Amino acid sequence: MKKMRTIITVLLALVMAVSAFSVYAEETATTTTASGSVTFSDVEQGTLVHDAVKKLVGYRVITGYEDGTFKPDNTITRAEFAAVITRFKGLVDDLPTSAVTGFSDLDNDSDRAWARPYVKIAVDAGIINGFDDGTFRAAEPVTYEQAVKMLICAVGYEPIANSEYNKLKAINSANLTWSSGYISAAMKNGITKGAYEGIVTNPATRGTVAILTSNAYEVPELESVTDEHGNTSYEQGGGSVENEKFDEREKIVGIVVANHYTSLEKANSGLESNEITISDSRQNTTYELSSELMERIDVNQFIGKRVAAYYAKDEFGIVDIEEYKNEIVKIDESQVIHPLEGNSISYYNGRKKDDINVNDYTFIYNGKSEYIEDLRDLEYEFKNGYIEVNQTTNVVNIVSYDVMVVNSYNRTAGNSGEGRIYLKYNDEFNGENFYDFPASTKAKPDIYVNGTKKEFSSLSLSAYNVINYMESPAVGGPDLKAMYVTTGAKTGRVTAVLADDRMVELGEQEMYLTNEYADYTPTGSSDKKAPFEMDDNYTYYLDCTGQIAAVNYNAASQGAFEYGYVAGIDSEEGTIWIVKKNGSSQLFSLKNKVKVDGENVKSGDVGKALKSAVREELAGGDKYDSDEVWQPVKYSQSNGEVSAIDTVRTNKGGSGDNFAHNELYTGENVEPTKTTVKIGDITYSFASTTTIMYVPNDRTSLTRYSVMTASKAFTSVPDEGVEMEIFDTDDSGRVKTAGLVLIYGNSDPSLAFSSSSPYILVTKISGDDTIVGYKNAGREITEIKISDSKFTERISGRNCVDIDEVSKGDLIRVIVEGNEVIAIEMIYDADETTDSDLENAIDSEGEFLDAADTDKFYVYYAEAFEKNPDENKVAVTTAFDGDEADKLADMKHISVNATTTYYSFDGNDIVAGDNMDVIEDEIGDESRLIYIRTSSKTSVVKMIYVLD
Repeated sequence: MKKMRTIITVLLALVMAVSAFSVYAEETATTTTASGSVTFSDVEQGTLVHDAVKKLVGYRVITGYEDGTFKPDNTITRAEFAAVITRFKGLVDDLPTSAVTGFSDLDNDSDRAWARPYVKIAVDAGIINGFDDGTFRAAEPVTYEQAVKMLICAVGYEPIANSEYNKLKAINSANLTWSSGYISAAMKNGITKGAYEGIVTNPATRGTVAILTSNAYEVPELESVTDEHGNTSYEQGGGSVENEKFDEREKIVGIVVANHYTSLEKANSGLESNEITISDSRQNTTYELSSELMERIDVNQFIGKRVAAYYAKDEFGIVDIEEYKNEIVKIDESQVIHPLEGNSISYYNGRKKDDINVNDYTFIYNGKSEYIEDLRDLEYEFKNGYIEVNQTTNVVNIVSYDVMVVNSYNRTAGNSGEGRIYLKYNDEFNGENFYDFPASTKAKPDIYVNGTKKEFSSLSLSAYNVINYMESPAVGGPDLKAMYVTTGAKTGRVTAVLADDRMVELGEQEMYLTNEYADYTPTGSSDKKAPFEMDDNYTYYLDCTGQIAAVNYNAASQGAFEYGYVAGIDSEEGTIWIVKKNGSSQLFSLKNKVKVDGENVKSGDVGKALKSAVREELAGGDKYDSDEVWQPVKYSQSNGEVSAIDTVRTNKGGSGDNFAHNELYTGENVEPTKTTVKIGDITYSFASTTTIMYVPNDRTSLTRYSVMTASKAFTSVPDEGVEMEIFDTDDSGRVKTAGLVLIYGNSDPSLAFSSSSPYILVTKISGDDTIVGYKNAGREITEIKISDSKFTERISGRNCVDIDEVSKGDLIRVIVEGNEVIAIEMIYDADETTDSDLENAIDSEGEFLDAADTDKFYVYYAEAFEKNPDENKVAVTTAFDGDEADKLADMKHISVNATTTYYSFDGNDIVAGDNMDVIEDEIGDESRLIYIRTSSKTSVVKMIYVLD
């Protein structure tokens, strides 16, 4: 089968009449007939000549005759071989438009003026010398030795030939000829393999020259080496001329004017299924497409478009193709204003009505060229699909689909057991509720699953797969039939029910329904389509054009999305660190495929997807880094496995379309209250569902993330330089409810210490780098290291101290990374025991932490008055000054049990004991106590510390 077949050629008849060794220069023959499988009638397949000619045709060094022959036994002139050797050397692109060669006979030979540029450039490259009398003798046949000499020079092996000549001269100078060294070098390096002729002065045949030239591609490159004495020798390198050629791709720019199914001139093109014709500035040329390209791309889509195609010389065909500088207006069926009529297409461009005049345009309808007298001829057929108006090539491409939704697939049912697709909604496809594949292999449609071509034998279909079925009109030649299968479900929440029966708003994105689904009437319903209810989540399925073709009302919706902050990811392990909306961090596993912004992503590629989601305007800054994954997200997980992540990128699937960013603020023009913050002219309010998260400067420091209430976050104007981001707001005018608020840096005192920050009752400081004490009301001594390198933390508003201010008896709270302390807050200084000191250390309720927060410790100072062992309660008061009546009025009871730890001094040591029995002895002395509750003010006391 021919790889490239000329449709329209401009020939120089003289050149082609003399020889098939024509080159592809624009100044000479422009015939581009090339054969990959080599179907020359006079070349036997499987021979050395066949293989050599196949390679040279693929490299576009030679061509065949117009009558389909190669004539391997004919001779080739010196002028023609000069053109071959120039093409072999890759010098054709540098050919002069005219040339003076310096050879008297050639410069005065008007019949062979075409050869002068080839000879001139070969002479300049040191490949050709001519004869001693100053002639070139262009019309003479090239001899075997002359062809070998030119090839040796072309591959740079003349130094080797000279060395071989000197060796032969030392052995037997009597039989030496000028070509002996060249012949010897060629034999030793494989150039003459399969092509050696005993009488080297005889003319070389075309077949022999083809073998010699083909062999020359495989010769290793020659490298010169100079030793320390200045002597130069030559060594063979690892590459070859052919290795360089194998990397060549010729770019061909033109319009696809024909494929297997049609041409722009007529319905039937006559091409094979793996051929296309491209029209460029010179001619129309038919090329074969590589099998890999045909598996990867539906090449039929390029009919009537300008393309850039890449011809691989080693594969003798087009290996890649792409659209190239087309001005195309694409109009989805949902935009078309019906009816189609006349010679103008009317459509909605956004909210504006536009018209395109397509008079004198060529029409392609479902892959076939048709003469359209009036667009009304197409109106009844155009159901779902699109119209592409190519204003560059004046071609209108109309693609119209029938949409089928799979209920089940039986590969052995139907016509002669060829396969049957049972349909969910369409009861009238071909008069039945199923589609049968045709028995003939040639009549089966091309099948593309999610854009990848599949063999019919490997087809697998399941419920709710969507098929866009396209079939060309029966107007001659082979029919184009194609199935575009879309798999995979999406989920979305209905944010608006629109009056148009073909539209619904999911996640604030308007979605169209296919005509078939819009007309579908569910069982027991009077509506055309199954209803969409506001705020309900639905599982839906799209066709290949992005329209909703089916909804599974019974499918379980994806787990709820929650706010979080990605602090790290391990793509190899398939894990991700997320700081949750309660401030704690968790290492989650990633599902094998995670929906990132609504698209399936392999677990190993989630990190890459998150990096690409970093907002461009802040990428590289210390808030967002394009090399890191740090960012706020919405995520869905079940049993510790993340299945979906939505980023702040808008219009990217999932529920992330709502996850809009509202700006980065730096503390300027900010007016906060406990329930709102006003920034400029916009007021943001905070609901119970609003997540306010502190993000530390060191994103990897998981213990420093924290969440808080609005009353804590916005009790004062943020410090200068503090940065705050607000996400996911509603669009309710000047007062907007925030979904997520991020505060960057150590800006608020409440943010630095969270429920993960432990309490330590210090028993001693060991050396300079270790705090020893009881941790979180424990009964066992704990040692915690102090990080000298990191111990510089200062939290505004907190009573943070250095290690040298800490001593035995102090109650402190610490921020720990790993097992190292990086910040210390003094809760109780054992050296300060006066009433005023105690009163100044607490707020009006005797609490250090916001009582509205959960999962926190609550720290109180109090005096013990009495205990009730029957109810396991101790009566305390926080009224340190005043008379007995004041203290009794402030009396409250705290509950203790077996888990409550009691600390007191025993001599010079602080010891931990158990609850009520131990506390008995202290009550009578009205001991000052520190007691800590957990979770809420009504819970059992976890720790009591006697302040004697």
